[in-house]
Amino acid sequence: MSLQQIQNSPFVCLATVPVVAFLAAVPHWYSIALARRHKTSPPFDLGNPRRWVAGLQFKAASGHKLTPVETLVLQGQACQQNGFEHLPIYAVALLTGIVAKLPPSTLNKIAIFYVISRIIYVYLYLNIHTGMKALWRTIAFNSGYLSLVYIFFNAASTGLF
Repeated sequence: MSLQQIQNSPFVCLATVPVVAFLAAVPHWYSIALARRHKTSPPFDLGNPRRWVAGLQFKAASGHKLTPVETLVLQGQACQQNGFEHLPIYAVALLTGIVAKLPPSTLNKIAIFYVISRIIYVYLYLNIHTGMKALWRTIAFNSGYLSLVYIFFNAASTGLF
């Protein structure tokens, strides 16, 4: 298969959906590794990770100071949640573009751009937490989000919907 055929195949963009799902799960795995390596108290509960995370959230909400590791664990969990909340929007945007018969090369470029924006977003979410530096995380998130809005607007302009 030539590069031109790959660029024009709508299935290339669809193949990025599991990549985005994987990127959504990475922060969770990072959080688990962090909690286990630093032996948090209470220890990470693999049998009920949501209850364990809820305990950390309760601790923070009750005014107790979290350790830096606990803060990073909650950041990772929030990043994971954001990834899985955004995944359906991404998949629906791609399917909308395909149904509206947008050029496959356009959808593929947007899909690659979106994946890159999510990689940057996840990295920044896990490494930058406060201040003006967090603005870069917002920019990464919004650039990916706006690429999906672009698909929806272009699909709507085809008159198919």
